Amino acid sequence: MNPPYAVVNHAVNCIEGNSLLILQSLKDMNLHFFEFNSEKVEKSYTLNSKVINSLPYFQLFVKDFDSIVLFNPLTSCITIVDSTGLVIFEEKLESGVPTLNPDNPLNCIGNKLYLGNSSRNLNVGLPLERNEYFQTVKPIYQIDLQNATNSERQWGSFPRKYADNNYDFLNYFPDICPYSAESVLVSFASDDSVYLFENECKVRSVLYDSKFINNFMPYPEKKRLDMAFYKNFLFSEPKYIALIYNKYTQQYLRVARHRFIYKSENKFDSEHMKWSIVIMNNKFKIINEFVFDYRYNSPDVILCTIDGIYISDVPNSHENINQLSLSLYKF
Repeated sequence: MNPPYAVVNHAVNCIEGNSLLILQSLKDMNLHFFEFNSEKVEKSYTLNSKVINSLPYFQLFVKDFDSIVLFNPLTSCITIVDSTGLVIFEEKLESGVPTLNPDNPLNCIGNKLYLGNSSRNLNVGLPLERNEYFQTVKPIYQIDLQNATNSERQWGSFPRKYADNNYDFLNYFPDICPYSAESVLVSFASDDSVYLFENECKVRSVLYDSKFINNFMPYPEKKRLDMAFYKNFLFSEPKYIALIYNKYTQQYLRVARHRFIYKSENKFDSEHMKWSIVIMNNKFKIINEFVFDYRYNSPDVILCTIDGIYISDVPNSHENINQLSLSLYKF
């Protein structure tokens, strides 16, 4: 896919059971419908929303063909449009959801939307306030699209690894994906386990780890003002960056970024920058783990389709930097 269609961020998803990919172009601000089999853009349209058009950085989830859900974290606004671009729902979230963090994952399960919750009143950079954050903030933000009078709820709890030790791993937003009609699996970036919640109550902890992650280092308090260390810490520390349910195989994909190794100051060993997908079945048994090289594949786009799993390729030259290329894998 070439410009203007291919200049995308996280705003890319596909229609379940369909070969259509829907993406937002940062170049022309439109939504584009790309057909995998024909490799053509079938149609494009401009979103009829001032909130969306004013800021290009948002997340997208395709609930169905006429319910394309968009979240703009810079305005805390949820927008749902149909296949013609008509806005059928729009609501500003008033509590909890961060306004300045575009990495907060969005998922839709049935008629409920899920995001990571937060607090605007507590500074997690301060140990005492971070301890209060872990003890009082419910990390899951839920929006019921069918309940107009009581649509927003916050629930859940942080892992004991975070809360009991008051460790700061510089990540606070969980990934949420379906397990059954009344239960979800929840993943935190610096925790080898995932958690099964049923009717908003934690009922089980499941070890779902990567063979290539041995430990997680909390951010040292004495380095709070060292911006160079902060930048390198964010870039080098391992973490779980996504939890995805593949409905076609009834398996889970947990995406793990491995630890990056310094060759010298501010320079990483690019030959050993790896990430992997850990496959688990719906009986909580780990099946396999597949390793990828950041030089050739990126975890930015991972799409489960009836044909297999599409994963984004890394451009092999500066000329191709504005192209979106996907490779099909069958695990």
